Amino acid sequence: MLFCVGVHETAHLVAVRVLVGPGRGAVICSSRVVAVLHPAVCGYRARLIASAGPVAGAVFAVAYWTLRPGDVVSQYTASVLLVVNLFGLIPLSTDGKVLLHGSTTTLPSGKHSA
Repeated sequence: MLFCVGVHETAHLVAVRVLVGPGRGAVICSSRVVAVLHPAVCGYRARLIASAGPVAGAVFAVAYWTLRPGDVVSQYTASVLLVVNLFGLIPLSTDGKVLLHGSTTTLPSGKHSA
């Protein structure tokens, strides 16, 4: 599960560095939060950065499912990972809110992370 979180956040970081500029963005980790901080962005860049994490996490979950056929625990784990990452695409999550609004500056909480 932690590896999937790493894949998700690394995808955000790579998207930030490709779309905003090299050396931009930073990963923060605490006991409650793992996030990528970056400058405020709008439009398609914000949407691409926000969608990078859930899409990469979902791809990882499908790959994990495919590589571990017949193992019930692995299949269940992959299913949970897929659902959690797809949840990131709906407006109830931070990534989903950015996808809906197209800007990290319009989030109600004032967060500037994807």
